[in-house]
Amino acid sequence: MIKTKAKITKVRKRTSLPQAIFQITALSSVLVACQVKAVFAADEHGPRAGYIRSGGDYIAELMAGNPKELQLYLLNPQWLDIELTDSKLKAQLVSGKSKPVKLDCAIKGRSFNCGLEKEPAAGEQVEFEFIPSPKVKGANSSKFVYQWPLKHQTTGVAENIQK
Repeated sequence: MIKTKAKITKVRKRTSLPQAIFQITALSSVLVACQVKAVFAADEHGPRAGYIRSGGDYIAELMAGNPKELQLYLLNPQWLDIELTDSKLKAQLVSGKSKPVKLDCAIKGRSFNCGLEKEPAAGEQVEFEFIPSPKVKGANSSKFVYQWPLKHQTTGVAENIQK
């Protein structure tokens, strides 16, 4: 009896160009869908469960727990707090009935705290303009508008995050 060793080679099935394009497109679609879902899930509430708005280079998260004080946190497109040293924030309460009222804002820890004489009424809005530190090269000012009563929004942040 003669024993022979047969060499077995795997035959690799080649993928055609249309199949490869389809596979890449399907994978890309799944990845984009996951990213969009993550963006909109995070868009409902900020890291501190605050109200999110996007504008320019930054994302703002407003905390309004105290009726006479607003806390505004500034986030980068990766949703991380930014350094506020040497930055400025202009804020005003806008009502259709009278002139805008400027709010005094100061840096307190990782946020800007802005004092209010009274809680904004329905239909009024607070407008913020963040002016980043001159040390941050290439960064532009960003504007954020919050209308009362405050509501979470799910539009406008996705474009900012995908920069």
